[in-house]
Amino acid sequence: MKGALPETALVGWGGRIRTSEWRNQNPLPYHLATPQSGLRRGLPTARRNITARPPGINDNPAIGLDSALYNLDSALYNNVYCRPQPATGRKRGPMPDSIEVSDEAGIRIIRMNRPEKKNALTQPMYAAMTRALADAQDNDAIRCLVIAGGPGAFSAGADIAEFLESAQSGALRSRTIEFLMAIAHNRKPLVAAVRGLAVGIGVTMLFHCYHVVASTDATFSTPFLKLALIPEAASSLLAPMRMGHARAFSLLVMGRPLSAAEAKEAGIVNSVVESAAVDDVALQAAREIAALPAGAVAISRALMRGGLDAIDRQIDTEIMHFRERLQSDEARAAFSAFLSRKK
Repeated sequence: MKGALPETALVGWGGRIRTSEWRNQNPLPYHLATPQSGLRRGLPTARRNITARPPGINDNPAIGLDSALYNLDSALYNNVYCRPQPATGRKRGPMPDSIEVSDEAGIRIIRMNRPEKKNALTQPMYAAMTRALADAQDNDAIRCLVIAGGPGAFSAGADIAEFLESAQSGALRSRTIEFLMAIAHNRKPLVAAVRGLAVGIGVTMLFHCYHVVASTDATFSTPFLKLALIPEAASSLLAPMRMGHARAFSLLVMGRPLSAAEAKEAGIVNSVVESAAVDDVALQAAREIAALPAGAVAISRALMRGGLDAIDRQIDTEIMHFRERLQSDEARAAFSAFLSRKK
């Protein structure tokens, strides 16, 4: 790509570039404060449609996390914020069949649609959701986002086959990291419609949502430690703030699931309705948000959330420990036991 650093120059950066460090060194927002920002200033405007890079930012399944974090920063700048597209309405390029993206009266709906695997998330699915989030950021026509699953399953978390490959390689895949950063830095109000099962990242992504509607049969579980791993998506910071330390420890560390009613009491869920009504109630909430003055919503949301430095640092730290845990004897033993039970 024209203007990008040559590949040999990347080595000199020492691999990992902490998002918090870039925030301190550069007055631009996180998503523009990358090593490329001094070379290119192709900032998005209201007259541009911005699209994220299609799958392939880094296709090496064994990529180290240090390189993945650098690739994320440079890729988000060069490929999300520096690629103007013709103003052709809602065209965003192809999405995998397992992710459906539609725009309706100022609302972008991102639906996970892999029912045969309970919406377990694959790398192409992570990439598609990252793209849908990134594309909405500077699109003034999009005033609210909705993320939804299907009947019986919001998301079963990471695809188990890919996750086992990550465990064997000792590395977290790059598109997973890209999605974590994209949802953490999303600037548009995000509503979630949760029906049925929510596991792992299907739960932790909810801490980045501002309104969550759940079905009466919804369950929320984070069995990270049963595989000798640790929580992600800054949930180790956000869950105690939202739920209190005792409830967060029970959910994230002990792996005790929550019912929909318990999740509402804990402050994760706003309302609990019958499964058939979840999508309609979530869309109604999104319409209500979209009808509000967008500038006032943005400022209020930012004031309520506070700065992102702490979230950036927490994601960095979680990823570092997650990588270490993947390579630990405890995790190898836990995965071996899991595979034995699967046979």
